[in-house]
Amino acid sequence: MHPIHLCATLITALYAIPAHAFDSDINIALLAKAERSNNGDRVLSTGFRVLDPINRTPFAFGFSTALGAANVTTMNANKENFVTLDTSVQFGYFSDIYTYAEVGFDMFELVFSDQRDDGHRSQSRSLSDSDSNDIDAFAGVAVGVKFHQFNIEAYTRYRQINSSHWKAENTHFSGVQVSLSF
Repeated sequence: MHPIHLCATLITALYAIPAHAFDSDINIALLAKAERSNNGDRVLSTGFRVLDPINRTPFAFGFSTALGAANVTTMNANKENFVTLDTSVQFGYFSDIYTYAEVGFDMFELVFSDQRDDGHRSQSRSLSDSDSNDIDAFAGVAVGVKFHQFNIEAYTRYRQINSSHWKAENTHFSGVQVSLSF
């Protein structure tokens, strides 16, 4: 399947929520977020999240995807800029004050496996250079506050970011996310 068709199929599937789902308390939110590492690396993104409460309790599973721009420093002190489509699943307690854990990956890198084959080859490769381009992944936790339809949260993530020829210097990112629920 062509990567464009795969992306279109996945996005279409997100909107194909069964009719009985509207009887539950499914929550859809538009979001914007900014995260940074301790050396100034950053990821800025916007997207959406779908939360599905478990048996009408505050506990819920969520799905989130956000299109973003990343700027990271490599182990060789080079700056790399790339587009990311962070896609994650979440589980947590979602009330007026909420917390959740998440795991996710960069959907773009999964679909376009050579996205970051950036040609930074050198005659003397260091031990920190990566020989493979693993799909970038992340795991994190968050806490937030809900004000009617508006949410604000703080989160921290461990990110594995690399390409065929470089590896990110930092793996710990923290950030803020704001969202508007429907």
